[in-house]
Amino acid sequence: MPRTARRRRRIAIAVICCLPTLLLAALWVLGAGTSLISQGRAMLERTAVGITGHNFHFFVASGALDFEDLDSRDRPAEAVGDRATPWGRHMIESRRPARLIGVHRGVEWHGTFATYFTDVAVPMWLLLVCTTPLLLVAAFELRRVVISTRARRAGLCAHCRTVVASGHARCPECGRAVPSVDVVGQLFLAGGSAADIGHDGRNSG
Repeated sequence: MPRTARRRRRIAIAVICCLPTLLLAALWVLGAGTSLISQGRAMLERTAVGITGHNFHFFVASGALDFEDLDSRDRPAEAVGDRATPWGRHMIESRRPARLIGVHRGVEWHGTFATYFTDVAVPMWLLLVCTTPLLLVAAFELRRVVISTRARRAGLCAHCRTVVASGHARCPECGRAVPSVDVVGQLFLAGGSAADIGHDGRNSG
């Protein structure tokens, strides 16, 4: 594969690997500052996801039943008899496995109907930590691009770092093809100017 194509591929891989982290960070900021992506109501959707504060929430509902069929221990304190406010949510049980992920069980009601649901809350920072391997891949690919660029400017083989004499098409050590750089290109990489080039196309200095 040509050197330019490999360079572009490595940069593309690095960009793609950074996208999940950037997307999660943007959603975190949006969820912490607004309610645009907060989770929906489990009663109507059966499952609902969203970001509230600094947590990613995932709801799973068990299905609809009459409010009067709820266990008396699960009914909200503000309920009067068999009636409650038009909509509400009451937490029954909360657990925190490994002190990281919150698992909450509760009941949600809409008028005379209700449902039991489970809410799993995952910290956003934990999701960002999970993207660390992708960031390491991106850093590795960008490092390869930088090393290859510096080696080409210094006249080294990008594969084995052997000094390649000017005008040689292949590395004498590993046999890899070396891209040719003309006099103008050499002066540009070295910080020279067009005035340093003689009329015969060679460096006059």
